[in-house]
Amino acid sequence: MKNKLRAAGYLRLSRDDGDKAESDSIKNQRLIINDYAKSHGFTIDEEFSDDGYSGTNFERPGFKSLMARINEGDINCVIVKDLSRLGRNYIEMGRLMTKIFPTLGIRLISVVDNYDSISEDSKTDQLIIPFKNLINDAYCRDMSMKVRSQLDVKRKKGMFIGSFAAYGYMKDEKDHNHLIIDEAAAKVVEMIFNLRLDGYSADEIAKKLNQYAIVTPTEYKRMHGMNYYCGLKASIKSIWQPNTVRMILNNRLYTGCIVQGKTKKVNYKIRKSVKLPREQWIVVPYMHDPIISENVFEEVRRLENLDTRASLSDGKVHILGGLVKCADCGQNMVMRSITRNDKKYYYYHCSTYKSGNSCSSHIISEDKLKASVLVTIRRISKQIDEANEKFKSLEEIPKNNVALKLLDSQISEQKQEIEKISKMKVRLYMDYLEGIVDKNEYMEINRRFAEKLADLSEKVMENENKRNELVSLASAQKSWIKEFLSEKGIKELNRRCCIRLLEKVEVRADKSVVCVFRHHDEINEFLMAAINA
Repeated sequence: MKNKLRAAGYLRLSRDDGDKAESDSIKNQRLIINDYAKSHGFTIDEEFSDDGYSGTNFERPGFKSLMARINEGDINCVIVKDLSRLGRNYIEMGRLMTKIFPTLGIRLISVVDNYDSISEDSKTDQLIIPFKNLINDAYCRDMSMKVRSQLDVKRKKGMFIGSFAAYGYMKDEKDHNHLIIDEAAAKVVEMIFNLRLDGYSADEIAKKLNQYAIVTPTEYKRMHGMNYYCGLKASIKSIWQPNTVRMILNNRLYTGCIVQGKTKKVNYKIRKSVKLPREQWIVVPYMHDPIISENVFEEVRRLENLDTRASLSDGKVHILGGLVKCADCGQNMVMRSITRNDKKYYYYHCSTYKSGNSCSSHIISEDKLKASVLVTIRRISKQIDEANEKFKSLEEIPKNNVALKLLDSQISEQKQEIEKISKMKVRLYMDYLEGIVDKNEYMEINRRFAEKLADLSEKVMENENKRNELVSLASAQKSWIKEFLSEKGIKELNRRCCIRLLEKVEVRADKSVVCVFRHHDEINEFLMAAINA
């Protein structure tokens, strides 16, 4: 009874290994193994399979179950369709076939390879089988390189190759490499970005989403029939976590940009991946409809670098939180509060002074600071609006305007002269070939023509630049101009306005306030151009 054959069939299929679905299917392997057993007068007592697992490593549930049964003494024979089904790792296969199975008294049969470890031919096969295992290993490596190359090509084309679309999107049924907006989830994504711009932290945003009973991205996917798995630790009750909010806020995908290739597998035998530096990521913009604009995304990213620790009781960051700096030492101004007659007053002071180092307090009340910033924003917005209107009027200058007409005439004459000299150069060359002029004459005249052409080309470029400046210098609606124009009638300061327009607010020792705007160099150039136009 002890020597009775207790056979188990082992089946494995993996597209990662380049397995052909038809010839290597689980069903086909089962038929081959059962036919072999029947023709040799025994039956398969148990069957173990790993569908969708690579043969490059042996951390497979089906294989581990098989080894557990072997170690318990319940199986003494393993049958596979071919040796590549058992594994494609040359070293591990050698160890399994020459050490582990012989030590445990396991008979190994590979039907297609015509290999049986107890047959008389097994000694001869000891020279051939290692080569087969080596070929299986090399084949897997080759397929891995081909698959990786194909995926890189798709990434560079901006084709989405992830298993699941990010929350807010879904795969296009007509093209699974293209994303389309999931309207319901996209509204939540917009809400998250808007709350962040309004001054809420990731923790507070998560709390609000839970209060509104909005399902988490993981639950949302499962509700829509996706067999979704997330690497993050799952809680007993699925609730929004601050980390989930941060992942959404840092995902450039929501701007219509495909970002892939952030990680790379160590090699084809190990499933472990390593993170790649940002400069090696594959980034392709404008591949699908955006949920939020690039400007909003960059504003949110900038918030991550601001010191916004001082928050109000409702969880919102102060309107100027993280933007106020000491004009002398450059450090953050921190907010404190005092209570007088049951009323709370907020003020800023220099963090360097507070810590006992040099500098002075630079203390200023929040109300005074906000009022000063509001006045400055109104003033700059008005100046930009006036400059913008001035450039708009320049666009409407009639075509018979003297300055434009003169420039157009000069450009036309200069281009005609260029054409004329170019034709003369061609005739000169023909005269040289026919011997009408000698080499020295040709070289000297050709040099003069070349100098004249270079001079004319430079003048044409100069006049065209003058014309472009006159007609449309600052009329191009840059995004920062639109942002200021949208705030020209602002009556009360708000967090979103400050984040969009301000780089920082400096407080001097005399309590005067200097607003440093984002794009401040461009703003100055724009206003100066309007004055000189």
